[in-house]
Amino acid sequence: MGKRGPEKQPLDWRHREAMFLAIYRWYNKTEICEDLGISRMTLWKWEQREDYQKEYLETRKDYWKRWHSLRRENRRKQKKAMQRKSKRNKSA
Repeated sequence: MGKRGPEKQPLDWRHREAMFLAIYRWYNKTEICEDLGISRMTLWKWEQREDYQKEYLETRKDYWKRWHSLRRENRRKQKKAMQRKSKRNKSA
């Protein structure tokens, strides 16, 4: 036991599931709590933990990097498809 009470346990699957639901599924806090069967106070306490905040920010940053990468890739594909369509129309 530390000076401020019991030592905090490391993040477990519930903490990561809460992050996943917030970032990837865009759940609000009430939906996260209902899905995990926890109280809003528990979620708030998790959100105050430095280790939770750090992992949440890293996960969110990774999500947006992937999202932008996929978006760029889709735009390239659309542009190529439009160019092919335009070439077909010119030759017809």
